[in-house]
Amino acid sequence: MSSLVSVGGNLNDAQVQFIATQMVEMFPNESLADFKLCFQRGCIGQYGEIYRMDGIVLRGWMEKYLDEKYTVVEDHLMKEKEQFKKEYTPEQGKDWFKVWKDSIDSLPNKKVFPLTDEEIKKEGQEKPKATPHPMTSIEEAYVRDRHFEYIKRNYEPRTGEKLPSWIPEDEFNIQYDNDMPC
Repeated sequence: MSSLVSVGGNLNDAQVQFIATQMVEMFPNESLADFKLCFQRGCIGQYGEIYRMDGIVLRGWMEKYLDEKYTVVEDHLMKEKEQFKKEYTPEQGKDWFKVWKDSIDSLPNKKVFPLTDEEIKKEGQEKPKATPHPMTSIEEAYVRDRHFEYIKRNYEPRTGEKLPSWIPEDEFNIQYDNDMPC
C-alpha cells in the first residue's frame, strides 16, 4: 500500500509489522477483506487527502470504513424487518385461527394415540389414585442420626479438621450402639 501512495518517508518493514499487529488487535472482528477494502479506498482518497502514511492515519481510515460498513448492515436489517412486518401484519377479515389450525394440521407425524378404557379407568378418574410419599424407615433415620453425631464429636465444626479425640467411624458406631461414652 505504501508503494501505491506518494508520501514522504514510506513505511519500513518494522513499522508495517507493528501497524498490522496493532490494527488486528484493535479490530479483531474484521476480516482481511475488510482491511484490504478499507486500504484500497483510503489510497484513492475516499477518506480524505493523504499527507502522511502512519498508524494514526490508517486507524482513522478503518474507523471511517467500519462506520460505512455497519450503516449498510443496519439499513439491510431494517429493510428485512420492515418486510417481515408487512408479511405478518394481520389483514382485515383474515381468520388467523384458521391459518394457525391449518398450519398445525399440515405438520407431519401428527398422531394421537387413543386411550384404552383400562387407562381411562386407571388414571382418568376425577380423583386419581394418590402416589404414596416415600418414607424413611426407623433404621435409616437411626443410621443418619448416628453418622451426624459421629461428625459432631470427631470434627472441628468451622475447619472440618479431625479433633484430638478422633476415632474411626466403625469404632464410634460400636460404642454408640452399646451406649458407651465416646
